[in-house]
Amino acid sequence: MTEPEKTRWVRYAADCAEQVVDLAGMLRPEAWTAIRAARGWADNPTPGGALAAISAAFRAEYVDTSATPYAVHYVLRAAASAARAAVASNAAPLAGYAADYSIRAVVASGNGSAVESVRAWQAERRRHYGLEGR
Repeated sequence: MTEPEKTRWVRYAADCAEQVVDLAGMLRPEAWTAIRAARGWADNPTPGGALAAISAAFRAEYVDTSATPYAVHYVLRAAASAARAAVASNAAPLAGYAADYSIRAVVASGNGSAVESVRAWQAERRRHYGLEGR
């Protein structure tokens, strides 16, 4: 039996955020907390998991990034989007945000030449989860 589509979108969003988590620098723990919360909900979609996901999303979104490079801000937004996907009625748009923010993080890190490989990786992950064309 395949997983419900929402769960697959949440997993995809977490994958996108994880792909760039190393760009978060000192705020990497906040990003990881949100990614783990999203994955935790996907593994066991319970109300408690949803509460953990939304709490982690808020922590990642509202941490002060004013003195950090833009890449850090985008990584945290990608992770928060993944966690928010766990509590959304439609996870697909939030997974799209996670994918977009991860690309923005790559560009902001000064590695714009890697964007096409990131997009190709994201397309492969969508195929892996059976989300291609959605």
